[in-house]
Amino acid sequence: MKEGANPFLEGLQLPLHIAIRDNHAEAAVTLIDQGVPLSQHMFLHATRLKSYVILKAFIHKGWDINACLDYWTPPALAFALDDETSVNWFLENGANPDAQCDSGCTSLSMAVKVAPIETIKLLLSRGGTIKHGWLLHYVAMRELADCLEVLDHLLGRGLLVNNVMYKALGTGTGSALHFAAGRGQDPTGQLAIHWAQNRDYESVVDFLRPLSGFG
Repeated sequence: MKEGANPFLEGLQLPLHIAIRDNHAEAAVTLIDQGVPLSQHMFLHATRLKSYVILKAFIHKGWDINACLDYWTPPALAFALDDETSVNWFLENGANPDAQCDSGCTSLSMAVKVAPIETIKLLLSRGGTIKHGWLLHYVAMRELADCLEVLDHLLGRGLLVNNVMYKALGTGTGSALHFAAGRGQDPTGQLAIHWAQNRDYESVVDFLRPLSGFG
């Protein structure tokens, strides 16, 4: 047990987990207000359930909405991208689309991979920038039909084509597990066009080839 921890409150973490899991907002808020220790996993679970009352209780207790789950996982906004109401709620409560985990991934990174283009434009208008998050690499993994439209939009905002992923981090250790799990590809040190080639995204490759200088 951590020094200074309250054994009684520590013992209430499981009931809080259950209350959040079952979306019992009143019980969860009561436990949070009593000072039961909070965790990223609890906040993420409430995010996925769109439990705004519970999420607000976290924030009232001083929870950092831009905290990351772990080295590879960006803040909770990245898990709210499937719903415009959720995205707006997070933005209105201080979420930063550019907040990044230690690996450099941001909520905007995940948005350019999986979210509707309207959501991407919203994040770019609310603090998201093209300077962080290896956006071109993530949009190269986008499997939606509007991939080229998103690419064109980002390039139109000045996104550089030939940035090498992880160059700024100095290492790519573990990146294959996070970014290409189960695909047998190691993206360490690759350009976005190489990522697209590895995934047989020919339309993306054709789009990027003249811009990348590969003829």
